[in-house]
Amino acid sequence: MGCSSSLSESPLGSPRAREANRILRRNERLRARRDARVDRERKKRIKMKKNAMVTRAQLRIEAGFHVDARDEYGHTMLIKAARFDNLALAELMVRKKATVDLRDTKGITALMWAARWGNLSIVRFLVEQGNARVSTNDTDESHGPTALMFAAKEGQIEVVRYLVQARASVNTRTIAEGTTAVLMAAGSNRVEVLDFLLGDKAQASLQPDHEGTTPLIAASKRY
Repeated sequence: MGCSSSLSESPLGSPRAREANRILRRNERLRARRDARVDRERKKRIKMKKNAMVTRAQLRIEAGFHVDARDEYGHTMLIKAARFDNLALAELMVRKKATVDLRDTKGITALMWAARWGNLSIVRFLVEQGNARVSTNDTDESHGPTALMFAAKEGQIEVVRYLVQARASVNTRTIAEGTTAVLMAAGSNRVEVLDFLLGDKAQASLQPDHEGTTPLIAASKRY
């Protein structure tokens, strides 16, 4: 009898515990609904901001501004579209004959910005509709990081896969540092990207940069 009474009054089965669990589940539901509402509001604000960017660009063009007009950072409206993942704005600017491969004050193009932030829809559009330069040879040297290098450094695996499919070479090096997409991925500990690039004939990229840094050394510097 004593044993049976003890089990019936166990903490997990007590009225107090059941009430606590009920409150916990209710709070979880409320939190989930709140998070969903916040997410919807965030997406709505982003959509409104993107629509405003398109409207502003249309008004500027109608007012006589050049489609390649730049701000103090050298950003054109197309570059801004790439940075903020605004496909509608990118489509508008390409229709208006914007120069796709223009560089900002840091030497970064619209394609590079889109690759850096993982904006795959913009990357695809710029390559397939805007004819952005992406194809490079294994022996190519670049004055700065390529779109593939930016994507590799930031771990944007879907963009990396697409750019390689679009014939961007994993072995292209920068002239100044001699760095490659593999070195950048290793230096940022982007394991998934590194595995993919090394499986795509990245033999030349295993060589060190101009300072003697190999992918293994670059990866070890993370720790």
